[in-house]
Amino acid sequence: MNQLSSRCCIHVLIVSLRNCSPPLTARLFRLTLRVREIYSVWCLAKSRGSHRCFASFGTPRFAARGCRSISVVTPADEFSETFCRSSNEEHRILCESRKSWKIGLDELIRLPNRMIGFLAIALPFWFALIYFVMSLARADFSHATKAISELGSVDAPNRWVWNIGGYVIPGAVIALLGTGIRGQFWGEKGVRLASSSLVASGLLMATSGVFPGDFDNRTSFTMIMHAIGSFGSFVAFLICGFSMPWLLRRSLVWRVYAWPSLVLVLLSIATGFLRSGDAPGIGQRLGFACFFAWIGLMGIGLFRNAPVEQHMK
Repeated sequence: MNQLSSRCCIHVLIVSLRNCSPPLTARLFRLTLRVREIYSVWCLAKSRGSHRCFASFGTPRFAARGCRSISVVTPADEFSETFCRSSNEEHRILCESRKSWKIGLDELIRLPNRMIGFLAIALPFWFALIYFVMSLARADFSHATKAISELGSVDAPNRWVWNIGGYVIPGAVIALLGTGIRGQFWGEKGVRLASSSLVASGLLMATSGVFPGDFDNRTSFTMIMHAIGSFGSFVAFLICGFSMPWLLRRSLVWRVYAWPSLVLVLLSIATGFLRSGDAPGIGQRLGFACFFAWIGLMGIGLFRNAPVEQHMK
């Protein structure tokens, strides 16, 4: 009953607007948009991404089968389309105002993903910086023969600086990137596998930082946990890396990242064949370079963060 009454009120408002003078029409139309804006934000906050988002007037338009980017469709939309087709200058200004309102609300919703994307873009530079600082602080450290994990081994000086800065913090950012990708492609087929495996990769990487490697006793508990975290992180990354291109190619905006991301994943596997001979550390560092380049690439896509519902096939 309340929904019917609200819809009737909107219809009455639109009929009144059509009979009003242009200045009064402009004020009433802006008021209508403001009410819709407040309601949409409230509906989004209440639903928290669930499908239980409903409108007290009009019909909600879902984006990617979720409430992540919602706009409430009311009879006022029909009137605003009339404004857009009108030859009246003031009507065209109101039409542009409506477009700006939609863009502003979309930016509010996309802000967390932009922040996650920025962190993912900065992560490769952060890892390279802390790696070179920590390796230069150890005169006995060799890039060609030593494993990266040895910067944080149980007998290494300042091991917790490396383990936290080189493993725990990057792992947390990678896990956040997984949640950002899930939010960006919410409801799309295959996103759960890709995002969950990326979150697992980040958490396992952080685990390898919590348990420093004991290279003198490879059967110790801390070494086993470190190895599980390192190896598991890479396996989870491969699952995500091979499932993401299929998802990316379905988006007109993200399609450009599909092939580069797949190439980086394949290169990360190819570097494993270089981890032998006199310089096994070179292959490991090249593998890390491919891994973090992939993270940065996904961060760029997430930072740009075009609305998926307008670009998915």
